[in-house]
Amino acid sequence: MIQRTIATTIVGRQKVVSSSMRGSPTMAFPHGRLQSSLAAKRRTMTTTNTTRGMLLLPKTRLQLQSQLRVAPTSSVARWLSSEIRSQTAAVAAANASIAAEKAAAASGNGAAKKKNEPNIFLDHLGKIFLIGIGSLICTLVRSSYNTSNRNVIRDHLEDIAAVDPKELEEFREANSELTLDTMRQLLSIYYQEHARIGSDNSGFTSSYEEFITTIRRIMATRFPQFGDTFTIQTGHYLDRIVVAILEERGEGASVMENHELPVALFFAAMASAMNGSVSDRIRILHEILLMEEEKQQQQVATGINFESSSDESSSNNNDAVPVDLVSLTSVRDMVGYLQENCQLPPDTQIVPTERKYPTQLWRRATPGDMVPDISGIDNDSEKENGNNNDAGVDLVEFAAILRTKSVCAWGECYMKVKPDASEFEVESNQSPPKSLSSIAN
Repeated sequence: MIQRTIATTIVGRQKVVSSSMRGSPTMAFPHGRLQSSLAAKRRTMTTTNTTRGMLLLPKTRLQLQSQLRVAPTSSVARWLSSEIRSQTAAVAAANASIAAEKAAAASGNGAAKKKNEPNIFLDHLGKIFLIGIGSLICTLVRSSYNTSNRNVIRDHLEDIAAVDPKELEEFREANSELTLDTMRQLLSIYYQEHARIGSDNSGFTSSYEEFITTIRRIMATRFPQFGDTFTIQTGHYLDRIVVAILEERGEGASVMENHELPVALFFAAMASAMNGSVSDRIRILHEILLMEEEKQQQQVATGINFESSSDESSSNNNDAVPVDLVSLTSVRDMVGYLQENCQLPPDTQIVPTERKYPTQLWRRATPGDMVPDISGIDNDSEKENGNNNDAGVDLVEFAAILRTKSVCAWGECYMKVKPDASEFEVESNQSPPKSLSSIAN
């Protein structure tokens, strides 16, 4: 009976508390869940206490009543905070998953678009490779044909060469007495006594037989220090050079006695036999041109072959080119003589033609190709007048022209160390080549 009474009292109080909670504004928010949980707790407590037959003391009853009064408010607050946190975390996780799905979808769409976009290089990789290989093969084939065409010209120049560099070296060693001073005396005596203007007034000419006979007579009679046997040693090299020149010019060896050639050409061939340095050969070639121009000016001024008085010739030479300068035209002529005398290497005599495709063709260079119009002389008045062919060329400039890669006389352009103007300083203060009167004295 006592247990029933206590249970009835507790149930009545629970109803009162339930009614008060329903009327409380605080419990209005969590309607069913909170009430059902509280009712379940109370039923559990009542059933447990009743089953076990335990009697609730007044103190226990008061504690239960105080817990029933306080529990609803604190439980709601804790539940609300935990619920808000869980829902906030769930919402954040949902938003993050949505953002991740959107990013994945966007990246997937971008990758799909990139895969669908065409790549010219990758789509035509095979064609590009074949084109590259084909271009390389065509370039190699064209280069081979170009080299073959150039070698044809080079072989032709070697075939028509009368002497090779080794024979020229033997020619110089055999004529050890033919020095620079000896060549200067030969020049002076020949131009003073035996030179004559050709029929076309283009310069001093002579047949080879007449020239070599005169030179041998001068060497035997005007150089007593060398004896009567002084002559050109191994002269067959000189004969071969002249024969090759006549054949190249279209004249045969049968007319060698009567066909006239420039005297400067013969002296340029003799310069290859001179025993001396390269500087000495350059000096003698420059003096040959000086002698030619000087005697031509005297011939034109007087109208006779060296019979005018000294006063008359000196007055007519006031307007002439200075005695230490030669014209660019004469320099070209001398380069042509060296080319005919086999004193230029074959490689510098080969120049390309205007035809470049499908293959490059080559030809033998002319003196105009090897010595261009611009000679490097800083003469503004002559450049303004456009008369570069009459520009004066001194000894240093003449040596520089012969050492260029386009001329390369005696292979001098292949030398690693090239001399400068100081190689001619020793001769700068000396007089011009000796005349006949000075030699006689």
